[in-house]
Amino acid sequence: MPSVLALDEILDPFGILPAPEGICCDAEVRKNVPELLSFYTITAAASPRLAPFVDFIVAVKTFGVATSYLQVVRDVMSPIIVSMLGRNDLDLKVCSTLLIFVGLFIAPVCYRKRVTKTAIANWVSLFAMVYVVLLLVVAAVLVKSGMLQLKHDQEGDHPVWPPSSLSTPRILKLFPVFIFSFTCHQNSFLVANELQNRTLPRMTTVMGNSIGFAILCYLLVIVSGCTTFGTATSNNFLDNLASGFAGNQKHAMKIFVLIGQVLLAVSVALSYPLQLFPCRRSLQVLYEAALGVELGRAGEKGFRRVVTSWVLIGTIVLAMWLKSLGDTFEIVGAVGSNTICLIMPGINYCLLFWTRKDKWWFLALSQALLGFFVMFSSLGVRFAGAA
Repeated sequence: MPSVLALDEILDPFGILPAPEGICCDAEVRKNVPELLSFYTITAAASPRLAPFVDFIVAVKTFGVATSYLQVVRDVMSPIIVSMLGRNDLDLKVCSTLLIFVGLFIAPVCYRKRVTKTAIANWVSLFAMVYVVLLLVVAAVLVKSGMLQLKHDQEGDHPVWPPSSLSTPRILKLFPVFIFSFTCHQNSFLVANELQNRTLPRMTTVMGNSIGFAILCYLLVIVSGCTTFGTATSNNFLDNLASGFAGNQKHAMKIFVLIGQVLLAVSVALSYPLQLFPCRRSLQVLYEAALGVELGRAGEKGFRRVVTSWVLIGTIVLAMWLKSLGDTFEIVGAVGSNTICLIMPGINYCLLFWTRKDKWWFLALSQALLGFFVMFSSLGVRFAGAA
């Protein structure tokens, strides 16, 4: 989490605004070609040569996000395991617990065919995330009202402006993380596929509600965390809540935080299928395009089982091996999320409505150009070793 509230306030609008604009480009395309239900088919209508590339990027991006979800589960599990089993052989204990957790809670949902079959899991995930957000908000209110007392080492500075050490290369390196946070475009096709009476107004309502709720949660966490802990805010604010308070209330807070850690692990785990489903769908589209025919019922069932198994195995191995969650966010955000959120929605819109040339066409073109700038500048800064 950025250490300065001002940085969040500066970068968040740039991460938030392209999300609804990019999805609206996709929705406008679907309205005119109502049977197009994947990035592949939309891009094929705009530029057939780009279609395989886009679904490949979707598959890579969603695979990377699914890996990051398991990394979050691993990191959240670690303090719980330490408190219950000690630090001896911690890596082995965490990896074993992660395998059991995936096998019991994630895998059974992932093998389902349709995302609507995961409705109960999605509601549980949503409840868990709301609890974690409200836990931080309530703690911030209690601190401001004097009912909770912060430890001296847990209250950092509260500068109004970003520090002088924050350079332009550093901002360019962090920008993909914000795009990563608001990239939900691949799931819009899952929603469109299964939405009854699919119309542009209904799609716009669903997308607007989803993005609005996400923005609200992000802002509550940013404002509550940074105004309470300032520059001492941890990457995982639950760590601040677990060890940041003095007095008699700290024991009660630790219990609420422990519940929050368990619910956060459950929430992230139950959100994992929402990344695996579009990943599997994109791989199936590429496979069918290579064969030249659509898979039958038996073929689809076999493909689904094999690909789901390999995606589960691959993400588990990477989540155990990769230690830095920030590296995953930066690379996947710069390439995958940036392509899905900014570049391809804009390019598809411009190509499909080439003769329109109205303000929306130029807005889409500007979005695509911004995406290319973000990709090359952030990757250049990262691999050049700057910031």
